Amino acid sequence: MDYIKLTQFALQTLQNNLGKFICSNLNNDIINKYNINNNNFTNTDILFFLNVFQGEFNNYFYNKLNNNYSLSLSYSLKYFRNKIAHQSSLTLREIYRFIDETQAFMEELNIGNTQEKFDLENIRRNLLKLMVNCNDNIVVIGKKIEDFNGFNDFNVEMKDDDNININYNSYQMNNQINNENKLNKYDKLVNKILQNNDNKNFLNVEQFNE
Repeated sequence: MDYIKLTQFALQTLQNNLGKFICSNLNNDIINKYNINNNNFTNTDILFFLNVFQGEFNNYFYNKLNNNYSLSLSYSLKYFRNKIAHQSSLTLREIYRFIDETQAFMEELNIGNTQEKFDLENIRRNLLKLMVNCNDNIVVIGKKIEDFNGFNDFNVEMKDDDNININYNSYQMNNQINNENKLNKYDKLVNKILQNNDNKNFLNVEQFNE
């Protein structure tokens, strides 16, 4: 699985939707103050939108949201965005937290379409399945650091329609994973989601429930 591409997918989804949310809730003077192009959010870093959200939260967003939870989440998302942008090491657990908090943030703001929410949920479930069967401190992005007990990066390789093979570069787990078929469905769904770089032709609910 391409974990870098996975995080980029989540960042892009968050970026587009947060940009729309900000422009729909700020007046034109504030939009002009930040020089926001409300016709194209694709080329604007998510960090910019998070900074605007935090800077204008008390003035424009608190009354709409009625709590500070989304503000707290925005600081955590900024932390993960910076780690991803600086190509820092990320564990499987950290990537799961990033996806989970992206979902929570979007839910608090009530942003994102049905398909985007469904795709993020598929990814989150897939990561949770992997964490159940693996040490969640495995570094899946970046260089291995010594605190992770000898685990190196691993990848998920599709063998055929019914089996999945989890290869470890330098560590063989004592207990072999027995529920490979259960993981297979989630991995195939996530891989198909990530292959759609143009954010079109995503999977539908019926495919997931087969």
